[in-house]
Amino acid sequence: MSELQLKSKCVPGTIDLNSEDLKKNIAAMVSAYTDYVVTEDGIAQAKKDKATLKKIQKAMSDKRIEIKGIYTAPLTEFENKVKELSALIDEPVNLIDKQLKLFEEERVEKKKARIAEIYAEMMGDLAEYCTLEQAFKNEWTNASFNDQAVRFDISAVKMQTENDIEAIKALKSENEKAVLDDYKIAGLAHAVHLNNVLNEASQKAAEAARIKAEEEAARKIEQKAEAAKKTEIEKHEPTKVTETGYVSIKIGFDFWYKAKEVLEDNWIPFEEA
Repeated sequence: MSELQLKSKCVPGTIDLNSEDLKKNIAAMVSAYTDYVVTEDGIAQAKKDKATLKKIQKAMSDKRIEIKGIYTAPLTEFENKVKELSALIDEPVNLIDKQLKLFEEERVEKKKARIAEIYAEMMGDLAEYCTLEQAFKNEWTNASFNDQAVRFDISAVKMQTENDIEAIKALKSENEKAVLDDYKIAGLAHAVHLNNVLNEASQKAAEAARIKAEEEAARKIEQKAEAAKKTEIEKHEPTKVTETGYVSIKIGFDFWYKAKEVLEDNWIPFEEA
């Protein structure tokens, strides 16, 4: 490729302005307005004075814009020509850049595949608890990041995962499986929090079951006491005269033989119900 040289010549220009003379004239003119006071009778004159001063300002501004356009015209022309020349190079630059990006994408994909192999090899079953997607670092795909550097980072991930799992198992939780499943998704801190929540729920459920059992036992005792009381009342229920003229007496089994003797000794007829 031949060497290109952009040759240009720039001669700094000068702009003459009688600024000192103008400054003196303007100073003399505006001095008349130092203590200027607008009165009701002088409103019309004040408006004329304002218009005159604004007209002078506009004349100076118009001249500034005119001179600036003349002075910058060569610069504007120069910039446009350089931009036109630069645009001619854009097409091959874009073509090369597009192909370089394709090569870079291919390199990154190969690197990712290699990283996946290393991760599976080093993590083994632990990859279930910390996936490659969770541990992945974009810098691993850099050309300067070799296999040794990737292995070093993954070894740290492996050690952390082992420590986390040991910490969860050390909790001796009855919800260990649920806690480990949560760890896979949300990490150690969230998994420990879940364990605390589940333990609290289990304790509340156990307490509710205990209270219910106690209430049930108390209810049965009360029912048994009521049944015993009813039986006792039935034992001592007063004599009833039936329509047939016979006297019906209910006697508990424990007192039956004694009552039978009394009835027989006194020649009182009786009939077992």
